[in-house]
Parts: sequence; structure tokens; C-alpha cells
Amino acid sequence: MLTVIDERDGERVLTVRFHETTIGAELISALQSVLDDVEHGAIENLVLAFRGDTESVTGDFPSWRPGQGRGDMRYFARWDEMLSRLSRLKAKTLAAYDGRVGAAAVQVGLVMDLRLSSAQARLSLGSLPEGRFPGMGAYWLPKFVGLGHARRIFLLGEDLTASRACRLGLVDVVEDTVEAVVDATIKAMRPVTPETACFTRRILDDCYVLEPAAAAELAKAARYKVGLPSHDD
Repeated sequence: MLTVIDERDGERVLTVRFHETTIGAELISALQSVLDDVEHGAIENLVLAFRGDTESVTGDFPSWRPGQGRGDMRYFARWDEMLSRLSRLKAKTLAAYDGRVGAAAVQVGLVMDLRLSSAQARLSLGSLPEGRFPGMGAYWLPKFVGLGHARRIFLLGEDLTASRACRLGLVDVVEDTVEAVVDATIKAMRPVTPETACFTRRILDDCYVLEPAAAAELAKAARYKVGLPSHDD
């Protein structure tokens, strides 16, 4: 994992580049430290960039054989905590995919503002026959691809090309190179403040579970926080 901070158009961009095959417990700890830096360091943009190749996957989950120790239980508790922090982060958050990326990388993207991809990327989501229990992925994935697609992915497994992932809704923007799509998206989102991005993400994340009155209160609080008019369009 490599972390780089640079400045673009007056905003700071923290980019975390992953080349590791799996996101293990040590990498989760490192990611938690990155989130600390974003929360306390006035970082406006966070980019988590996963770069694999044609032969190997980057950003997959570790695999465990069933046993009495059940070390995977503690791992996934920490993983879910990290995703929750990421989903509430007061920053503009982007996931970027290049080459073949695994289920953990895809799941990270589901809690971020936008998912970006090179044309060469392939999303490898894993399946139950491969011993990949979906966990919280079963909460997030159907929101993007629908129940039917999510069920087929979890039960049968599927590697998605960037273009197909975009059609399904797992990827938002595809360009020839991952550098080009990240640069263009950061530029396009320049007028959006980190606080606005955070509230928008919260409203969208909760859109299936909130009653209309609760949704209205959340939207009202968001407008107040970011200084927008309180009336509905």
C-alpha cells in the first residue's frame, strides 16, 4: 500500500494505491490510520486505487478454512467497522479500478461516492461455491445491481468487464486509463464541498430504509449544515 498526497486546484487529494492480492488485518489497520489522517488533516478528496493485472487479483478477501479459532469473525468485524467509517467520511471519496480487482475492492467502492475504472479493468466478485460468503456485501450490492443480478453473482460468481460493470451500476465512469478518469472526476467534482458529498452519501445510503418523514428531517439538517435553501425543488 502506497499513500500519496498532492494538491489539485487548491484542494488536497490523498491517494492510496493498492497492489496487494488480499486486504488482510494489517492492511485494515493501515486503512484505519489513513481515515484518521483524512478526518483530522483537512483532506478534501480520498482516492482508493486498486491496480491488478491480467493474471492476479488485487484487493481480494483473505480465505480461511473453517476451524475452532474463527479468526475470520474478528477480521470481518474490523472490516465492517472500517467500511462504516469510510461511508461517513467528510470528504469526496473515489474508488479506482485498473486490471483485475477482487471482492474487497469492489465492496469498498460500494460505500464511496463514485467508482471509476479504466477500460481494461475486470471486477472479480467471488461466489459462494468459491467459499466467499457475501456478508455485508449482500446489503450493498443489490442497491446497485438489483436483487436478480446480486443473487446470480453471489451464487454463481462472475468476472465483470469495466463496460458491463458500468451498465450494471457497479462502475460510474470508464476512461481509457485510470489516471485520466480520476483526474477528470476530481475536476468535475471541484464545486462540491466535502461536507455536501458526505451528506449526499448518507441520504443515498439510507434511501431504502428511511421513512419519508425521517428522510425529510435528514435532508433539512443537511441543507442547514451546508448553507443551502431549506425549500424543496
